[in-house]
Amino acid sequence: MMRKTILMIFFTILISLNVNGLVINEIHFNPDGSDNNKEFVEIYYDSWINLSGYFIEDLSGSDELEVEKVNETSNYALIVEDGFDFSRSNSTIYKIGAAIGNNLGNGIDLVMLKDNEGKILDLVYYSDDWGGNDGFSLERIDINEHASSENFQDSLVIDGTPGRLNSIFSVDGKCDWKIYSILDDDIFDADDFKFKVKLEKLKGEGKSNVTIKRVIYNSDNEIAKEYDSLVSKNILRSKTLGSYSPNLDPGDGYYVNLSITDVNCDDDNLENNFYNKLIFIREDLEIIDSDDVSSNNESELEIIKINNEHKLEFGTIMKVKFKVEKGHTSKYSVNLFVEDDNEKLVSEKNNIHIFGKFKEETLTLPIILKDNCVKRIKGGKHFVVLEGLGEIVKEEVTIKERECKESKDEEVSLTSSGSSPRAQGNVNVDDIIFFNDSNIESKVIYESKNIKIENYGIYFFALVLIVFVIFVLLKKDL
Repeated sequence: MMRKTILMIFFTILISLNVNGLVINEIHFNPDGSDNNKEFVEIYYDSWINLSGYFIEDLSGSDELEVEKVNETSNYALIVEDGFDFSRSNSTIYKIGAAIGNNLGNGIDLVMLKDNEGKILDLVYYSDDWGGNDGFSLERIDINEHASSENFQDSLVIDGTPGRLNSIFSVDGKCDWKIYSILDDDIFDADDFKFKVKLEKLKGEGKSNVTIKRVIYNSDNEIAKEYDSLVSKNILRSKTLGSYSPNLDPGDGYYVNLSITDVNCDDDNLENNFYNKLIFIREDLEIIDSDDVSSNNESELEIIKINNEHKLEFGTIMKVKFKVEKGHTSKYSVNLFVEDDNEKLVSEKNNIHIFGKFKEETLTLPIILKDNCVKRIKGGKHFVVLEGLGEIVKEEVTIKERECKESKDEEVSLTSSGSSPRAQGNVNVDDIIFFNDSNIESKVIYESKNIKIENYGIYFFALVLIVFVIFVLLKKDL
């Protein structure tokens, strides 16, 4: 038993080092409705190979391949059951009879291709956890990597792409994913704050795997809470994740920062891959006696304090403490921002909602000042503006220009610091706030021969070590 296990591990490793020549590229094991005449296995090869007399196997059956149609110009071979409609496929077609193996399992099964001498050319030991359910096929991501759950995923179209380029690489596989948070309010007690994450597909077909990042920053641009990167698999249209209840210190403003860092389709609108929501954790809430509210002025706004008022500089964060006394009004929106003498915006505009009536809220919120090295902004007199509930108050401040370095590489604003490569060239950096992502990964689908040779040199060395270990273990077993 030990010998058999070791040999199986050996063959699996050996196969994983030779996947570039011929691989099992797509498996359709669970078609919509009846599986009869619809299952298929697709083979990809660098150049045409005659597979007649080869064998396809699952865990409980084996079938010899018989050629039905030949196309030596195609890089695909299709192994199908009797009655399969291959009219849309221009690949070489092989038939095996009524069923592939003993019908491909819809849960866990093995698909193995052997040549006419019994040598294993490739095998995929799959599970429905990998994908391939509800009428979608299981498509290989990288032909240069061994078979694993990370290297297979759902096709983007029902019934897959038999004998054609996998749908996950198709020019038709464009999509548009949006991320945002679901919040009950903008101002919370520390014990009551929680949020959910909503993923929504605005365009595209089929299921997708979406990787998201969730970070909460405080008003000093420090991470208050960071969650592990999360991959949500096989989303058809939308999905709600959460709820999350971070323990945040009261008396501060926070940004709930959400981002899509990877998706397995061609997302052609990256602007809605980033989301920032300003919230505030209150220290206490005061309910105003309705008799104390003036009939001439239902609500009042007051700027209490501007932190570091005499050291303000563009490209930095300023904090403003203010009070809102809300009377008998149905209005709820309050804005906080900085403008110049001409009422031109020189900061982000923060918006917060105060629902209900006869409330008093004292808040401290951050304002990100635009960078004069990126935007042409002159230092001097400016105004902090607090407006909402039918009221507006202003307080004059002096903001200095920061010293700009000559190198363009150094002229990076606070809001774009550490931004994702997915955003570059597609999103206005002024719209990306507190997004620091340097862990975006890319997948190599095809490699040059030189790179392959370098990689396989390492693989060969590893293989020699593995053979030696297997030899020692087998000798002991004997």
